[in-house]
Amino acid sequence: MPPPPQDIKNWLLDTVMPFWAEKGIVPEHHSFVERLNADQSQSNTPYTRLRVQARQLYAFSHAFILSGNPQWRQIAEDGFNFMHRFGWRPSPAGWVHQLTPDGQILDDRLDCYDLAFVLFSLAWFYRASGNPDALTLIHKTVEALDQTLAHPNGGYYEQATMLYGQYHQPATLPRRQNPHMHLFEAWMALYNATGDRLWLNRAEQMMQLFRQYFFQPTDHTVAEFFTDDWAVAAPPIGEEREPGHSFEWAWLIYQYSDLCPDHLHRDQDLLIAERLYHHMLATGIDYRANHQFAAFDMVNSLGQIGKASRRLWPQTELLKSALARYEKTNDQTALLIAHGTLKTMFYDYLSDTHGAWIDQMDNDGQPIIDFIPTSSLYHLFVAISEWCRIFP
Repeated sequence: MPPPPQDIKNWLLDTVMPFWAEKGIVPEHHSFVERLNADQSQSNTPYTRLRVQARQLYAFSHAFILSGNPQWRQIAEDGFNFMHRFGWRPSPAGWVHQLTPDGQILDDRLDCYDLAFVLFSLAWFYRASGNPDALTLIHKTVEALDQTLAHPNGGYYEQATMLYGQYHQPATLPRRQNPHMHLFEAWMALYNATGDRLWLNRAEQMMQLFRQYFFQPTDHTVAEFFTDDWAVAAPPIGEEREPGHSFEWAWLIYQYSDLCPDHLHRDQDLLIAERLYHHMLATGIDYRANHQFAAFDMVNSLGQIGKASRRLWPQTELLKSALARYEKTNDQTALLIAHGTLKTMFYDYLSDTHGAWIDQMDNDGQPIIDFIPTSSLYHLFVAISEWCRIFP
């Protein structure tokens, strides 16, 4: 694989996004495809998850904001219209989980992880378009989230299924930190889009859950799985730690400290972000020659490697957290790690000539996924746009 391109912003906007505009859309329905084959052809997958529609809506909305290219805004408009027309259920209010590419409902459960990305994407689409329908849907989505998925022990249920025309919260365990992390991200995106401090208050609620339950002060990690009352799940899943999520939380906490610099726990939160970042640098990273760095898919609470494979997305989160630490503290080692991670991404996963990627490598550097999941574009776009923001 070649080194990173000299102008990475042009690569993102002039190579990656045209690739997905050509390959990643079902033109007769204006829906986004679930995946591509390894040869970059459309896979004809008979379903698409709502979260994929939302993540692509984000990517094209953000691309328009960065470039002003009307093509990206039109694709975002078309994607929003598809998602709204076929994914939103007015009664009982909520979003479906899975659709066919032409909009037929395959799975009508209400999923918390999906809603986090719906809110995140609508925030970015509203910033890009000013479409008042997006703002209306944001408030309807939050109402559905609160009315249907709010959990008495804090946070939200994983999902609700449809039963006799009404939503029902099944006892889906384990509970996960991951949907709540993306709600934290969504609340901050909504604040950036609207300036309404309501969303920062929502972000603080997620941060409280993080401080109280998700962050493990004994090993400076983020636990993944929990019981109904937020106790860490029993082994083996209770011991799993994903380096990508620790880096992602660190990056989000840095963002939160900038948006809400006067909050009461700011110093404590920044210390947590620092501990997350440094602990995973010590236990969750493969240090290579030529100043390259790669994050493992999973380690355990003792810092032992659980899965030595490496998906693309943990590399994007390592990059984001290193950039955030450099920006916040002028840490030159963090800058070195950011540069090395970007090199790894292009040597192992990306190309400077097209917008596809290898999504997961084994411990020997061989691909182990024979398709290209569309959902990874969200991770890639956020990471590269952060690089471009810091190094314009």
